Amino acid sequence: MGLKYICPSCGSEATTFLRIGEETQCSHCENRIVIPASAKETGVALESLKKERTVKSPSPEKASESPKQKVPFSIVVLRVVAWLELVAGVLLCIFIWIGVLETGLPKITVGIAIFINGIFGWALLIVLAQIALDIRIIRATR
Repeated sequence: MGLKYICPSCGSEATTFLRIGEETQCSHCENRIVIPASAKETGVALESLKKERTVKSPSPEKASESPKQKVPFSIVVLRVVAWLELVAGVLLCIFIWIGVLETGLPKITVGIAIFINGIFGWALLIVLAQIALDIRIIRATR
């Protein structure tokens, strides 16, 4: 059974499923205390709380029956743009390094900057697409 007691250190009321005389830590003042003999039963059993908090997972048969959600067009477009960003960054970097495009700045510096921009742009867009998809899935399961 649960026990309700008052912390002797800070005076706050707390509940625990430990026994009288066992040591615990106050959740308010974080002092180590012994559950006092004056603690009163709450009438709630730990087993009943475990039953309430247990989430039933769908059976494998039902999970396979649920239709696969379609990925929205906007997320597909975001992923395509991400890959185009990566390819464009790499190609532009190569063109600068081999001398097809003249910039007036040192080739290696501009090439590396464009290459890094392509990689980070790709990563950012892929992460954004995944976040958008996760949010959509969370909203659908409510």
